[in-house]
Order: sequence, then structure tokens, then C-alpha cells
Amino acid sequence: MDALIEGLERRFQPLFDDLDCQLAAVFHPKFRMTWIELHDPSMVAGIKSAMEKVVERAHLESREGTVSSSSNSDADVGADENDFFME
Repeated sequence: MDALIEGLERRFQPLFDDLDCQLAAVFHPKFRMTWIELHDPSMVAGIKSAMEKVVERAHLESREGTVSSSSNSDADVGADENDFFME
């Protein structure tokens, strides 16, 4: 059993260390923070900080998109009629 665990750790350790992979796992509703707490509790604070930064950046980008789209001229208003996702 120990050999299996060691093999898995050796194979997947780069993924455990990759911030994008960590964030993908902790944002997933099934996994959230439970796996990181079991894997390495010392990483919890860093992951939470990275999560906050990602959410804040996404929020700012969405606000900027809203501001820029609301500042379009009246000529651009009809462009949304042809948008695939608006139907």
C-alpha cells in the first residue's frame, strides 16, 4: 500500500504544487478545501489568499466590462440582436 501511495505522490506531485490546479480543485464544489487541509494544512492560508485575488480580479473585470458596455453609443445597441447567447 505504501508503494502505491508513494507512486501516486511521485506522479502527481507537480500537480499538487501547481497553483492553477490547486485553485481549480478548491473552487470545485465537490472538493473545496477538504483535500488541501488533508494534503498540507500549511498551504490553506496561501490558497485562500490566491482564491480571494482571483475572485477580486474577476469581479473587477466584470465591472469594467459592464461600464464599457453601458458607455456604448446608441448605434451599437442593435449589435446585441445578432449575439448568439442573447437568443
